[in-house]
Amino acid sequence: MSLKDIATKAGVSITTVSRILNQDSSLSVTNETRQRVLKIADAMNYNSGKKKTRPATIGIVTWFTAKQEQDDPYYLTLRLTAEKELKKRGYKTIQVFGDSPWTNVRRCAGVIAIGRFSTNQRLQLKALNSQLVIIGDNSLENDISCVTSDNEVGVQRVLQDFIDHDRENIGILIAEGRTSDDSEKIYDRRLVDYRHYLRSKHLYQAENVFSTNAVSRSVGYSTIQTAYQKLGDHFPNALFVASDLLALGALDFFKENKIAVPKQVSVVSFNDSELAENAEPTLTSVKVYLPLMAKRGVEMLAQLLTAKEHIPERMIIGTSISYRESSD
Repeated sequence: MSLKDIATKAGVSITTVSRILNQDSSLSVTNETRQRVLKIADAMNYNSGKKKTRPATIGIVTWFTAKQEQDDPYYLTLRLTAEKELKKRGYKTIQVFGDSPWTNVRRCAGVIAIGRFSTNQRLQLKALNSQLVIIGDNSLENDISCVTSDNEVGVQRVLQDFIDHDRENIGILIAEGRTSDDSEKIYDRRLVDYRHYLRSKHLYQAENVFSTNAVSRSVGYSTIQTAYQKLGDHFPNALFVASDLLALGALDFFKENKIAVPKQVSVVSFNDSELAENAEPTLTSVKVYLPLMAKRGVEMLAQLLTAKEHIPERMIIGTSISYRESSD
């Protein structure tokens, strides 16, 4: 099938067909004409004889090691969804874990970075490849586009829900570790939101902040155990936990010590993973739309790869609450 055949069927010149098939953006034709030519060429199985271009490669950099990622459904879901979305768009991907050198991303068309990175790490990634989008952390201060979840509204809704159910002695179990290069402490914005909101209601009590530097079921158990031994009868009757995994440990402690949930302590966690659905009792949890975050991050990168001018932007994805047995 030749260009002449396509031109005859489309009612345009051979030159016009050639320029459309070669994606000549300077050609002045209507979108209707352009689409008609492309459809006819496709229907006729037209092959220009040119060697097919190789699919572009996108680097996916995660702040976790492979082992850490397997233990954390939050970041695992973000990575797997990003890979899936990139594949749909015809990209190849290379995976770079937090304990591996990042230099390979220099040869990639662009980079999706997933997790919490220090300022130095962000700037290092940006120097290696300026076509960069970060998913899961606000990086606008470094002029890097990013996608985050709206944790502030989620926290406020949980706290107000506790208050509406006459639970005003409200605690929080939260993890604040360090970036993988150990250069910065990770400040969880949800703790700031918790303090601000409860102070506005004159309900904040500093002793009700239970902080740890790791996220695991055993750490959740031991942290709540220590808090309960310290506070005794003054232990909160409502507990917001920053991750489903930590919340499982808290539930283990309450069950072992015959502390009824939610009668004595109402518990709400964060992430709404399968862990929350399968917990005993099942966990009320703030749902973070991880697949949508990853999808929007890939869309943002795709736009960045074709943009003539890059203006950094931040996209915030909303949250909701999945109510289950652990809360009123």
